[in-house]
Amino acid sequence: MTRTEIFGRVAALLEARFGVVAAALSEDRHFAGHLDMGWLELVTLVLEVEEVFGIEISDDDLIDLQTVGQMVDLVAEVERIDRSAARAAE
Repeated sequence: MTRTEIFGRVAALLEARFGVVAAALSEDRHFAGHLDMGWLELVTLVLEVEEVFGIEISDDDLIDLQTVGQMVDLVAEVERIDRSAARAAE
């Protein structure tokens, strides 16, 4: 999946769950500062991202998440690692 596709899906989640206007969203938006999301909302978003993308985000990675772009990068990285692990298991 491309970064653009990941961003689109994350933006759609933010819009559906938290009322963020996806068309006005950019990767540099901070969850706390720009989107007014608290810790609980961020954890909820991460749980939904995990479900939608079929991935698992570690607690360590969750602590470092500050922007939408970081979320997109993290999803892309975890997907890449999962694909590599699946290939190695074959």
